[in-house]
Amino acid sequence: VSSRQEVKLGQAAIYIDPALVPFDEEKKNDNDASLLIEVFDGEDSWFLPGDIEEEAISRWLSSASREYDILKVPHHGKKEKSSKELIEAVSPEIAVITDGEERPASEKLIKRLIKNGAEVYSTYSNGTIIVTGDGSGQYHVSVENP
Repeated sequence: VSSRQEVKLGQAAIYIDPALVPFDEEKKNDNDASLLIEVFDGEDSWFLPGDIEEEAISRWLSSASREYDILKVPHHGKKEKSSKELIEAVSPEIAVITDGEERPASEKLIKRLIKNGAEVYSTYSNGTIIVTGDGSGQYHVSVENP
């Protein structure tokens, strides 16, 4: 993706933005080259930033940051330093972390999300997580392990 793409599904709009940091084959870590996805459906707003880390978060914060209701926490909830500013900018109602037993999310990050007012769900703790919205700004979360 070299420029912002829009996909319409009924009243919903999905935006796929190119990576904020160009892919570098010599770099051992290409997480900052993740695509950024925004979903808007009526009053609902979702931000799915892939595995972006400090450099991409910094670029996003300086150019396009805004609040979203739902945040898929980047990089499996591992990066505390750059995530503080991201959490404050996004100010999510619901945060979903895709982590695992061998590499669970940072407790400090989880506490920061909760302190910021987010309901936090992690695949390590909750198993499968399904978040649904109907465009009204109200969400339903179902989890495999409550």
